Amino acid sequence: MQSLEWTAMTLNPKIRGWINYYTKYNRDKALRVFLYLNELIRKWISNTYKLRSMVKVYDRYKALVKASPELFYHWKLRIVQ
Repeated sequence: MQSLEWTAMTLNPKIRGWINYYTKYNRDKALRVFLYLNELIRKWISNTYKLRSMVKVYDRYKALVKASPELFYHWKLRIVQ
């Protein structure tokens, strides 16, 4: 299984490009993409740490964002919901 840091390093250039291109014309659709990406990150947390409670998954996600807010490029822009 791949680490979250490796995934962030791989996706950050693509995320930066998506933000630069799509937010100029259709901000709402771009925002939905990043909210979906955050959901995928929560699923990764659930599977990696074998958490079945969504409350525990959200707590782990919030702790991860707080510990490293610059891990993903869209987190730097405060798109973390």
